[in-house]
Amino acid sequence: MRKIILLSLLTLTTLSFGQETEFKFAKEGFTDYIITTIENKSQTELYKKTLEWIGATYKNPKEAIKSQKENEFIRFEGVSKSLINVNSAGKIPREAKYQIEITFKDGKYKLDVTDISVYSPPGENGAGGWATTELKNLEAYYNKKGETKTVYKYYPEMIPVFFNDLNRNLKDFILHGQAGGKKSDW
Repeated sequence: MRKIILLSLLTLTTLSFGQETEFKFAKEGFTDYIITTIENKSQTELYKKTLEWIGATYKNPKEAIKSQKENEFIRFEGVSKSLINVNSAGKIPREAKYQIEITFKDGKYKLDVTDISVYSPPGENGAGGWATTELKNLEAYYNKKGETKTVYKYYPEMIPVFFNDLNRNLKDFILHGQAGGKKSDW
């Protein structure tokens, strides 16, 4: 019995303190943040390479960067038409803004999606405009059976894929010095 209790406590401790390496979208919520390990890179190197990556990835990097503290964090914003699609008589892309904060330590960085806002054209759901997408509690996107509501059908596949790809692109840039893909709208 002692072994079972000890094993249970050990499992719970591991799950509680485990670090996420990829974003996930589920009824329980969107992954709070992910940690990416890059061995043999100092906090300063990671910070500088991330600034270079933003410069290579975003059309107007000075506008994209919202705040920063040298060698500690960078908060930036981007715009994309491939982050959010709604299901309304088919797959309809929506312009979306996102804000990310990246903090640095020796050998790793933490990527935290702090905000996602979606633009709805006037005439849809009233006057239209920008609306914040809830990331902490995703129950509103699911029906009573636990299935994604029809209009949000593409959220669970698109949102995490977008940010996981963005993170892979940053990691590749830090390791190999080149950004893949095209520049963001910002």
